[in-house]
Amino acid sequence: MKKKLPLFVLVVVFFFIANAPATLITPYVKNIQNLSINHINGSLWQGSITSNHFEKLSWDINPIYLLLGQISAGIVIKFDKHNHLNTNTVMGLFTDPYIDDTRRAHVYLFTTTGS
Repeated sequence: MKKKLPLFVLVVVFFFIANAPATLITPYVKNIQNLSINHINGSLWQGSITSNHFEKLSWDINPIYLLLGQISAGIVIKFDKHNHLNTNTVMGLFTDPYIDDTRRAHVYLFTTTGS
């Protein structure tokens, strides 16, 4: 019985971390100046935020990179119907954060209507 208790505790801790809700980041993002958060959805590993500055910011963290001491997250920011940014960001314990790949970026600075 005593040998199984540490394993049980480890499984329970893993379960709580794996299913941690994204709302846990609310105190951190609420402190960002001039950012009004409307809704936070999902988990810490895969979730989204809606705001008055953008329609949706979503992320998907790859847990395999945690074994290497890094965090790798796919991030998509949808500004409006026509403008979005899709990128992969990597941060490590001993390295500076960097953007690994930016793809399908469609950001239109000016739109014209009519002629």
